[in-house]
This record gives sequence, C-alpha cells and structure tokens, in this order.
Amino acid sequence: MAVLRKLGGPTWEVQLGRRDSLNGNSTLASINLPSPFMNLTQLIATFKIQGLDVHDLVTLSGAHTIGLTHCGFFQNRIYNETNIPIDPAFARLRQRLCPNATTLRPRQNSLLLT
Repeated sequence: MAVLRKLGGPTWEVQLGRRDSLNGNSTLASINLPSPFMNLTQLIATFKIQGLDVHDLVTLSGAHTIGLTHCGFFQNRIYNETNIPIDPAFARLRQRLCPNATTLRPRQNSLLLT
C-alpha cells in the first residue's frame, strides 16, 4: 500500500485483530476472499458482496499483481485449451519457465515480462 500512498491513491486505516471469531479457522478466514481462478465477472460479484465496487477491485488487484507465483496457478491456462483467451506469445514465454507437469512445483516465477 506504500506505492498507492506515494502515487496519491486511496488509503485507509485497518484495526488489528479479528472481530468475527475468537479462534482461528482458515476456511472461515478465506471464505469470502476472491480465488486466483475467478474470471472478471466472478471477481466483480465477489467484491460487490463485500460492498466494494470495480474501482476497489482495480485498486486492490493492482496492489497484488507485481511479484511471484507458483506455476500451478496458471499452468492450466498455458497448456490446455480453455474458454479464457490468452496471448499465444505470452503463453509460450510462460511455458519456457513452467514445464508441463501434473504436480505442483515449488519454483516461483515472475509474471512480469522483462
């Protein structure tokens, strides 16, 4: 969020601690979080349930897109035909970094083009 603050984007204070439970439960904690496998329509709907709009979606997604990810999160899209269009050149670049395999590899790869 420091980047957003520097660029003059929206910021807000967040109180520490949970208010919805007295004990930790990973299923309950992540039940309303968007999945990395959701399409845009699903993401918009998930954000709307939380009282957030498309502007919030873009802001929060933008703050989380720079970095590394496991091949398993996008491997299906670069090797299998899906109804989700992907640029062929981008897919080939990802394929060089993530060999086709049925097991999740712990290796992390940047999604950024260098």
